Amino acid sequence: MAYTWVGICNMALRRVGAAPITALTDKPSGLDFSAIYQEAVDEIISENRELGWSDARKRTALAVDSTAPDSVWLYRYLLPASPYCLTLVEVIDVVDWELEGRYIQTDAETPINIVYDQRISDPTNISPHLAVAIAARISEKIVYRLVQDKTLREAILRDAERDILRARGLDAIKRKGKSQAEKGGYSWVERLTSG
Repeated sequence: MAYTWVGICNMALRRVGAAPITALTDKPSGLDFSAIYQEAVDEIISENRELGWSDARKRTALAVDSTAPDSVWLYRYLLPASPYCLTLVEVIDVVDWELEGRYIQTDAETPINIVYDQRISDPTNISPHLAVAIAARISEKIVYRLVQDKTLREAILRDAERDILRARGLDAIKRKGKSQAEKGGYSWVERLTSG
């Protein structure tokens, strides 16, 4: 199924019993979906750094930045902007480095390889699991404005949290992954619920 941001926002609106929108510029109860959806997407992707979303995970090589860092490190590397790096997951084969702002600083020479979670700007090919998680987060953001019933609001928040956790687990299962021993001997459920 090809998703759209309007469709995902409508999934969230259905969760709270509100009427659907036809465009992100629609403003039911003053809600600005054009601002809400990207915030929700970024949060969902950034919160799942450990397991990552298969739709957001990306690998790339970075060339050294032309400006030397103002620190003890020899080189700095700017994190990707297209697609935008939301969360740095790993700097491959580099032992000593630090993240300062949007720069990786290290003594390692160019290029360095990284794994990161990217901002998703086109929902067309995202998985159903990620679409559900994003809709659940949007519903958390809009429920207070649209639903004045405290009991219903708490139920929606609880359901959203459960659905996000479930979506993370289903996304983790669908990917070809490492053995449990390589992941520290924990199942995906134990990893999601610990810490």
